[in-house]
Amino acid sequence: MTERNAAAARPATEAARSERLRELLTALGREGVPLRDDSSLCRCFVEGTLSPPMGADEVARTCALHRFLYECTDYEARCRLNLPVMAASLAPSLGSWAAAWCYVKANEAPAIKAAALAAAGGIPDTWPWLSHHRKWQRRESGEGGD
Repeated sequence: MTERNAAAARPATEAARSERLRELLTALGREGVPLRDDSSLCRCFVEGTLSPPMGADEVARTCALHRFLYECTDYEARCRLNLPVMAASLAPSLGSWAAAWCYVKANEAPAIKAAALAAAGGIPDTWPWLSHHRKWQRRESGEGGD
């Protein structure tokens, strides 16, 4: 690509990035979660580098699910207790702690996630932080409610 072509492509890339960011912020707002600086999923969505590609709604739903896991279940405690033990037992056969840690994060963490969700009664139809906000809005508007 020539320098001129690269310069011409930059504004389109910036425009596309800005549009993806706008879409993501809107979707995150519907889910009641902020854009986190440490979210590689969000960063890759905005950059257009997710593989396989995901839509803004799917990314936002995933972010909300992680908020639910960390704030409303014992997922973090389960991970803290189980993942290091699993990694330590696998490290000799996988050659290193780093390789074992990558393995358990990819292959064991999903089972821990499923167990934490099951113990919490599954994924709620409405996130707890949204249902509280909606109840507050109804009270403030005089509609009553709980």
